[in-house]
Amino acid sequence: CDPDAARLDTLCRRWSIPHASRSLADLVQDCRPDAVHLLVPPQYHAELAEEALQAGVHVLVEKPLALSGQDCARLIDLPRANDLHLGVNHNCLFQPPYRRLLADLKAGKLGRIEHVISINNLPLAQLQSGEHDHWMFRAPENVLFEQGPHPLAQICGLLGGIRRAETICSHERQLRTGAPFIA
Repeated sequence: CDPDAARLDTLCRRWSIPHASRSLADLVQDCRPDAVHLLVPPQYHAELAEEALQAGVHVLVEKPLALSGQDCARLIDLPRANDLHLGVNHNCLFQPPYRRLLADLKAGKLGRIEHVISINNLPLAQLQSGEHDHWMFRAPENVLFEQGPHPLAQICGLLGGIRRAETICSHERQLRTGAPFIA
C-alpha cells in the first residue's frame, strides 16, 4: 500500500506482490488483511492506526506510536473494545545484550534496579551522511520522537513506568538545510 503509484508499482514488480492499493481503506476493503504494519512518517501513525483498528485490523506501527499523549491514549483504548492487537515496534528490546540483562535480573544475578541513566552517544547516519531532509530534522523535537523511544522502551522494560525523565543537550549545529540541530 503506497499513495505513490510509481513507487507502489516498482515494489510490487520487485517482490511479485499480486495485490496493491494506494490507500489503507482500499487495501482493507480489497484484501481484508488480518494485520497491517504501518511504515509511514510519524505524523501519520495515529490517523492510519486508528483507521485500521476501526476497520477491525490488527496493527503493528513503527515507533513512536503517535506524536501526542492524547493520540496515544486514544489508540491504546481502541483495540480493547474490539479484541484487536496494537503493537509498537521497539526493536531495541530484542538486542542480545538487553535480553541477557533481563535474564540476569530475572535469575536474581543483579540487585533491584531503582535508577537508570541512559547515555546515548551514537552516530546518527542521516546526520553524518547529510540526509538533512529526513523527517527527524524538520523540527527540533522530532529527533526525540525518532531516537528517544529506543532507550525509553528499554528503561520501561527494566523499571516499569517512568516517573521522571530529563534530557540534556550538548550542543547545537546548523544543518545543510539551514535548520538548527540540537544534539
